[in-house]
Amino acid sequence: MNRIHRIQAIVAVVFLAVLLTAGMGRAEPVIDRVAQKGILSVGVRSDAFPFSFLDAQGQPAGYSVDLATLIQKDLESQLKRSIQLQFTEVNTASRYDAVRQGKVDLLCDSTSFSQSRAMNYRFSIGYFLTGTQLLIKENNPLGTLFRVGIITGTTNADSVRRRLAFADFVNLPDRAAGMQALERNRIDALASDGILLEGMRKTSGAPNKFSVIPRTPYDEQTYACILPLGNDRFQSIVNQTLTQFMQGVLDQNPENLALFDRWFGESGAVPIDREPVLEFFRYVVEHEHELTS
Repeated sequence: MNRIHRIQAIVAVVFLAVLLTAGMGRAEPVIDRVAQKGILSVGVRSDAFPFSFLDAQGQPAGYSVDLATLIQKDLESQLKRSIQLQFTEVNTASRYDAVRQGKVDLLCDSTSFSQSRAMNYRFSIGYFLTGTQLLIKENNPLGTLFRVGIITGTTNADSVRRRLAFADFVNLPDRAAGMQALERNRIDALASDGILLEGMRKTSGAPNKFSVIPRTPYDEQTYACILPLGNDRFQSIVNQTLTQFMQGVLDQNPENLALFDRWFGESGAVPIDREPVLEFFRYVVEHEHELTS
């Protein structure tokens, strides 16, 4: 299966979940609460640069935080009232419970869509494409990677276990602990999403000391927002906002393009090869139009 077909399969599963749950007439806990109180609770991470992190002033920032702000504006338009974003910090271990227990209404960070996760949470359409890679010290070639750090509960851990059967795997609580272990030579490589590893490399203080390998990820991961089950209308608004944003980037709308470039452009926080992500945007937008026409 080539990359386009894998993208199609991932996106199709997400949209299938939307179609199967549309029109079921369930209560809308999030929309009702937001309409009444004027507050949307958004989960944020401190360790997912450039998607979700705390800036120098300790305030939530990142690509995903900017997307949450777009969702806030669309909710204000739909509900005809002002809405305040209330940020709640979560981590790799607590993020799902925060959504399930109603502590946050929306989590747009570096969470990858998976079919198993979709059994318990509602996913938006995908808004970014990445994949599992390794962060290594520059002088450590792939052939000497015997100790690979993996973060418990991530899809990356499953991916490298399948592909690097020769390695000894070291369980770690988060990427910060992984970077520390790598710097102290306790592991030879840290497995995570390539874009997050590149963000860590970029902000490490010595970016030339590290490399992200292999050039082509072991797999592909689609980032999507998660929200509680039973919120069809809210999910629809989130999907609409994300689709309009992606279309705006493709159309080179100045506002949308500036948001994207702030994080991923040539002078952005983490410059990337944009074409695979833009290709992903094109497919999502085209597929959305097909399903709703």
